[in-house]
Amino acid sequence: MHGGTFVTVNGTGFDQNTTCGIIIRLGIIEFRPTKITNETLVFKAPKSPLPGTAQFSVSLNGQQFSKSPAVSDLAKEFVYDYYDAPYTSFYYPARGPSNGANFQRHQGYGYMLGRPHLNDRLWVRMVNPDSRAPLTEEIEIPSDQLHIDEWTWYMPAVSGPMETYMQITLNQQDWHDVVNPETSKSYLYYAAPHVSSITPAFGHVKTTKD
Repeated sequence: MHGGTFVTVNGTGFDQNTTCGIIIRLGIIEFRPTKITNETLVFKAPKSPLPGTAQFSVSLNGQQFSKSPAVSDLAKEFVYDYYDAPYTSFYYPARGPSNGANFQRHQGYGYMLGRPHLNDRLWVRMVNPDSRAPLTEEIEIPSDQLHIDEWTWYMPAVSGPMETYMQITLNQQDWHDVVNPETSKSYLYYAAPHVSSITPAFGHVKTTKD
């Protein structure tokens, strides 16, 4: 709903000398693209007051707009969906070893849009709290571990002990911080314990004969 997502539209005939100026329409909102070639249009999604599905159309003269290939069939129409940012109310644990692999559960809302014409997906990454530079690759949550109000995963490994921020995205472009509301932090990695030896490695056990 906050807008700002860069969207690429594929097609033909966008860049013609006879055009007076290309206008893009999302629902009732009209604006101009940021980049034009004959086969592609790139635009920055404007803000929307409400979440929902907006029909996409384009005009080369500001009057006649393109038509969708279907009517009242969102899976076949050209549409753009606005959504409320997902939020997390609880997750556990909030710390673990730097070699990762520990199980973590998240609870909140908005992890899926639940709209029939969309394929719901969620990606997660860990980033540096200051620079926001990625510390891990983008990891997609398996569909059987993803629900509208909950998702689970196994923590990825990092290079060593550090404080990190966790981010999630529904479209691989707009990332949202997952922060513990009590600490304003995300996840603390600590050095994984390493056992070098056990001395002694054997000992007496008391039996009924003793």
